[in-house]
Amino acid sequence: IRIRGINSINGGNDPLVVIDGLQGGSLTSLNPDDVQSIEILKDASATAIYGSRGANGVVLVTTKKGRSGRTQVNYYGLYTNSKVRRIIPLMNSYQYAQTVNANRVELGGTAVFNDSALNTFQDGYGTNWQDAIYRHGWTQNHTLEVTGGTDKTTYFLSGNFLKTQGIVLNSGYDRYSLRANITTKVNDRFTIGLNTFLAKELNHPTYLNGVSNNSPIFSSLLFAPTKPIYEPDGTYSLPGGGYGPPTNYNPVALAKEPVRDYNLYTTNILAYGEYEVIKGLKLNISGGYKEVSAVNNDYMNANATGATVGTTESAEIYDSTLVTLQNTNMVTYENTFHDDHHLKVTALMEQQYEQFNGSTAGSIGFLTNNLAYNDLGLGNSPQTPTSAETKRSLLSYMGRVNYGYKDLYLLTLTARADASSVFGANNKWGYFPSAAVGWNMSNEKFMQGMEGINNLKIRGSYGIVGNQAIAPYQSLALLNTSLPYPLSNTLSPGVGIGGFANPDLKWEKTAQADVGIDLATLHNRLTFTVDAYSKKTTDLLLAEQLPYVVGGNGIQYENVGSVQNRGIELGIGGSPVSGAFVWQSNLTIAFNRNKVLALNSGLPAITLGGPGVPNFGNTIWMEVGKPLGEFRALEFQGVWKSSEAAQAAAYNAIPGSPKYADVNHDGVIDDNDKVDIGNAQPKYTFGWNNNFTYKGFELNIFIQGSQGGQIYNVSRVRFETTSGDADATSPKILDRWSPTNENTN
Repeated sequence: IRIRGINSINGGNDPLVVIDGLQGGSLTSLNPDDVQSIEILKDASATAIYGSRGANGVVLVTTKKGRSGRTQVNYYGLYTNSKVRRIIPLMNSYQYAQTVNANRVELGGTAVFNDSALNTFQDGYGTNWQDAIYRHGWTQNHTLEVTGGTDKTTYFLSGNFLKTQGIVLNSGYDRYSLRANITTKVNDRFTIGLNTFLAKELNHPTYLNGVSNNSPIFSSLLFAPTKPIYEPDGTYSLPGGGYGPPTNYNPVALAKEPVRDYNLYTTNILAYGEYEVIKGLKLNISGGYKEVSAVNNDYMNANATGATVGTTESAEIYDSTLVTLQNTNMVTYENTFHDDHHLKVTALMEQQYEQFNGSTAGSIGFLTNNLAYNDLGLGNSPQTPTSAETKRSLLSYMGRVNYGYKDLYLLTLTARADASSVFGANNKWGYFPSAAVGWNMSNEKFMQGMEGINNLKIRGSYGIVGNQAIAPYQSLALLNTSLPYPLSNTLSPGVGIGGFANPDLKWEKTAQADVGIDLATLHNRLTFTVDAYSKKTTDLLLAEQLPYVVGGNGIQYENVGSVQNRGIELGIGGSPVSGAFVWQSNLTIAFNRNKVLALNSGLPAITLGGPGVPNFGNTIWMEVGKPLGEFRALEFQGVWKSSEAAQAAAYNAIPGSPKYADVNHDGVIDDNDKVDIGNAQPKYTFGWNNNFTYKGFELNIFIQGSQGGQIYNVSRVRFETTSGDADATSPKILDRWSPTNENTN
């Protein structure tokens, strides 16, 4: 989720999710049937109450509460079926075999496939690996809720069970959750409540430990279609026959054989109390506890790789726990004076604490697969265990004044101060003011005769929020504890320099101005909303790569520059048809322009790395005057033709080689010739929601999308390229350059 563009590099761009007042919630664990409402906070004044955690916007989720009256029991059921809409076109076995033969011969070798094999492939023998690993998926979702209560106590209880069979063999996801929201009115002045949420999630992903090379999907795009799924003896086919070293194994084996049991346990508890000290003066105190525990179990047996039993089987257990404590203390005074002046004053003190603990243990080489990861001691090669603990805390103070005059003129002033443990001693505190004004123009006397306008409001705001979403200890000098030292012909654990300290590391700040108009007409059946905003984020947090000559891993967190987001948001809603048949429609469209304004280093650009493929170099850049994350590469101009042999030779190329633009005309193609080729950020996003109801039946049609963002297609690079671990599998290779086929790319 991105709200009004990308603000940060390493400081995080995800909005804060607040579920019933508990910050840092998970939308994945949330049961949608429990949701009463969702609200998005975007401008600096609206997000100010959440301070530094609201720098990227806030998603406010309110779950259902109990209602007084007799007990009601509701059941919701859902079943879906899914399949892959379209597989990626690849060469069949005959085309692949011909291409591999041509490649080997062209390189001075011999053909891999003889005429007999080619005839067999031409008759249709071979495997479509995408068809082999994909299946029909389905989801069933069941929710049972009970709600009711008395004038004093109300309750809402719900239980949810969700089970999904993934579209890849052996993949799936299960979720069990319980929610209990209870509110008790002790007396006319004192109310207490308790919100509890428990969830267990079991995920069976399609690859191990985040390594795409272990993914059956990845392998299905590269594995030779000339291979069968199983050999005559019942074992899985292994790489060979035109295939490179065994980096990627049989896709079906990678889907069916590994054990991937990823467990996630969530506990959310929020207790609160509100006491009206005197009329209009309320004290609200809440305490929240959130625990998220992950237990990821992996086991890869030797069946998938064809290795000797007892040598390569690997088991690993990753265990982590994140505990968050939150305390919010808020005093609110609200009153109306002389019927015209409405005043609300809020003071807040909030503190948050997080502690993370994680550990990993593993072993290699098991003589039996029966116990999988459940007995690491059976492995003949235990791996060095790892463990870690981090802590972070945040202390916040906020004051807010809301003033309204005759519901005509509205004013909000907010001041907030946050202290974060992740920054150096001199910069722990950040100060974030904001202000908002509103004019309910439709309430003016001169508007009373305009019956066509039911509501017209003009509003504006300006404010500053901070961002501290980096890992703990980044302002400090760090040690690297995973350095092996050779002592007496053995490797012993050692400690060396890790990251470098930056005591001047400080808050990333975003200043935002917003102007908006809200209009309702035709008896509120048609509404319009327009917002224009401008955001400037300064002191961007970035982990910069220092020269390796300084030692250690050469990483230091710095504040590197500023970036701007400007945009317009439009919304149109209404009820075009009402009566027995009702049609409600809402259309939103948002345009955002992102631009890097300055870099503290004085350089015109700095690299943010590559797209995750070896030897791609520095492809993604932060460049002054351009959007954040600009793609830079050589400008491809097709391939050299035979008639251009002399020109190609000047660049150490031959006909058929890629032809790149010599941008600086120095006779050499190198990094100095790289140009901007695109950016992943969209030009606009949109959503169109339509709800049709008739006598208890409902139809919802929702369309959403984004337009204009570039995609760096790494997958295409892999299956159009013959390299050390795979031959090309894309049918585009069939149109490759040759002396008789020069009109090609």
